[in-house]
Amino acid sequence: MLQAFRRDAQGRVAPGDETPDAPYQRLVNGQLAPTIRIRPGQTQRWRILNASADTYYLLQLAEHPFHQIATDGNTLGEVWTRDQILMPPGKRVEVLIQGGPPGVYELRTLPYDKGPQPAGMGLRSEPEAVLATLVSEGSAEVLQPLPTTLLPFEDLRSVPIDQRREITFDVPSGMPQRFAINGQVADTSRIDLTVRANTTEEWVIRNTSDQVHPFHIHVNPFQVIAINGEPVPARGYEDVVNLPRLGEVTIRQRFAHFMGTTVFHCHILMHEDLGMLAVFQILP
Repeated sequence: MLQAFRRDAQGRVAPGDETPDAPYQRLVNGQLAPTIRIRPGQTQRWRILNASADTYYLLQLAEHPFHQIATDGNTLGEVWTRDQILMPPGKRVEVLIQGGPPGVYELRTLPYDKGPQPAGMGLRSEPEAVLATLVSEGSAEVLQPLPTTLLPFEDLRSVPIDQRREITFDVPSGMPQRFAINGQVADTSRIDLTVRANTTEEWVIRNTSDQVHPFHIHVNPFQVIAINGEPVPARGYEDVVNLPRLGEVTIRQRFAHFMGTTVFHCHILMHEDLGMLAVFQILP
């Protein structure tokens, strides 16, 4: 579990203190720079959650690739091996880590630019920091082959679309310290849109601001189809995706299992609390 908090001049946790110069610490499972142990050749399964309110993590583990097998609780179709993983607030991933030769390896978060932030609402650029240390030691294990396939899923790129929508995340001009979706600040007594059960929809979610926003939808995962118009390989379903600055993400989703009233929102909680949340209904 990745968390972050700021401290006041006396070293106490300072809730709501988003000023850039406040002392800032990142924790792993509630610990500051803990040690994680692995044996050479051993395969471990790590479930990683970004539980922070507004902090992004760009993860990198020295000399150890991430073999990703799930996103936001949804198993991928096959292993996705990569050297870095971007974790917006609310994001969850599951990876396989295979212990390297005996030694000490740093788990880092790399610098990441979130765009200009309003006064008093946090850092523009997330700084580089060591989160934890992986220590490979002890008797070696035989390195096991990675799985070639995981769980099959229906690729929604080939499914007929029942409805297409455009949704805009923006920071309204003339409304300081407010955030909006489709020009409206959140009102939980208002239904912003309705969808039908057993239908498939395609949403183009646009970010018209110069700040990143992690789009998150409740109860209903989606498949990312394209980012800034560039097609994305079909890997599986997720429920958090980063909206790039002045960019867009295209998703497809099937409303198959749940009915009732729910929400989608920005998972930077300050943005959500200041209006970047929409209510929608799934109807029979």
